Amino acid sequence: MKNKYIIILFGAPGSGKTTIGEKLSEVLQKSIFISAGSVMREEMKLTPPFLDVDRGRVVDFIFKKYRDSGSDTLILDCNPYPPEMWGECKKKINLFDKSFFAEINAPDEILLRRLNKRKRIDHKDFSYEQRLKYYYNNVRPRINILAKHEEVMSFKNINLDDVDKIIMKIKELVACGNNKTLYKI
Repeated sequence: MKNKYIIILFGAPGSGKTTIGEKLSEVLQKSIFISAGSVMREEMKLTPPFLDVDRGRVVDFIFKKYRDSGSDTLILDCNPYPPEMWGECKKKINLFDKSFFAEINAPDEILLRRLNKRKRIDHKDFSYEQRLKYYYNNVRPRINILAKHEEVMSFKNINLDDVDKIIMKIKELVACGNNKTLYKI
């Protein structure tokens, strides 16, 4: 394929990765949005908290789904943790012409409010507070490490206006093919 792009969305649970990813896939031509969490829960029938070995299997599943779609752009909700999974993911990312990394942030009180609106029965043994603690203790440090080697765009997602601004910024970046500039809104 020509001009293959991958846009990877990082962020805490409830930060808006899925909302942004789905809307972004509507405005970018020949794109597909895939959420690693949804793949694990809905397609692979795994239950949180996911074991590292389970997450490692998800990488091949995701990229096969992308290849089968015929899309030029993959928009992926996938945090860079655990390291074994991210290592496999990074090998696949390197096959794309351009890669874009975007971290979506929101204050904890907004994250918890959003998460509490969800009625997922698969999270009954892993509370939202535990998920945020896991994110800050395990995932966030990996994003910090990644940001030392790659440009990671950072976006605040407090309300629906922010979602539209984030989508427009990422769309502009992809349109000009620039993955070397750090944008903040």
